[in-house]
Amino acid sequence: MCLYNQLNMELPTSLKEIQKKIAENQLTCVDLVSAYLKNIRASKNLNAYIEVFEEEALLRANQLDKKYQLDPETCGALFGLVVSIKDLICYEGHGVTAASKILENFKSIYSSTAVEHPFVQALVFSSFAPKN
Repeated sequence: MCLYNQLNMELPTSLKEIQKKIAENQLTCVDLVSAYLKNIRASKNLNAYIEVFEEEALLRANQLDKKYQLDPETCGALFGLVVSIKDLICYEGHGVTAASKILENFKSIYSSTAVEHPFVQALVFSSFAPKN
């Protein structure tokens, strides 16, 4: 269970702060993702997300935590950042609707470069946000 959720602590607000807390063993990627997912569930009535990748995000966070434990230097500059993907960027196996009813059943058969590029491999993708 996420320490931040248990203690209702305020989440770090910058990547620098996230990475500092991870380095000081005060936070893990799993803790961070769990807290963000809790916030997403709590504000579900806002319809801010089209699809939430809860299991994938937690799995990816766990993988990144293990990678960090082995060698923090290999994690990259964006390590610890949790992001949402706009609903017009292809992510294999997920819907890509551009928030349009006409595409509501379309599932992407590939992931775009924006998702697969090595530079973003330290990120955790948590959800699809509307294209606004």
